[in-house]
Amino acid sequence: MRGTECPAGPSCLNNRGEVAGLSFLAGDSVCHPFLWRRGELSDLGALGGETGIAESLNDAGDVVGEADLPGASGPCDGPQAHHAFRWKHGVMTDLGTQDGDPCSHALSINSGGQVVGGSSDCTTFLDAFLWEDGGPMVDLNSFVPTGSNLTLTEATLINDRGEIAAQGVFPNGDTHAILLIPCDKEHGDREGCEDESAGAGVVRQAPASSAVSGMSLHLPMWRRRGRFDSSQTAAGHRN
Repeated sequence: MRGTECPAGPSCLNNRGEVAGLSFLAGDSVCHPFLWRRGELSDLGALGGETGIAESLNDAGDVVGEADLPGASGPCDGPQAHHAFRWKHGVMTDLGTQDGDPCSHALSINSGGQVVGGSSDCTTFLDAFLWEDGGPMVDLNSFVPTGSNLTLTEATLINDRGEIAAQGVFPNGDTHAILLIPCDKEHGDREGCEDESAGAGVVRQAPASSAVSGMSLHLPMWRRRGRFDSSQTAAGHRN
């Protein structure tokens, strides 16, 4: 998994002209995430291990990605244990994992500091997550309607409206692009949110396309910052 994410260089750019990415250290066997701002490049380090990767950067200069844990070692494309991180004001925070998975990956952060990504077995994404307000991670599969047979394996993007782009997989292996839409006052279109009072997500099929198979998932109300109603019972998501 990580081997395809490891070419050295910039990976994200914010509206302040700051750049985050990955840089190999001397010997080209260890890579660290970096942040470039105002002409200076900072090595963000790792979570006690040897390597790390920057995946996303917001306008506040907060960086997210994944980094090795203490005792983990090996090349940047290895399967060693790593956790999602958020780097803010010089501090790298371990965001943990979901459902006991050994590894996790933070893939996107918005201006409000909400982080999305996927928890994994270190080679394959298993559970999409949302992290905010100090955590813990929220498993986005908790809001998939029971009986839909849909598993959200990774959340790849989150915008400042709290909308989340994710990947969903069905038992037969079909993969769909999923858009998760908050059922809140900011989103004036309430269509598809009729089950909100019951605390259930609502899945709606997107228009057919010869190139992309997609769906939208309307989720229950959460607070302005985007916190889910954590009283939900997780749907059976490891199909």
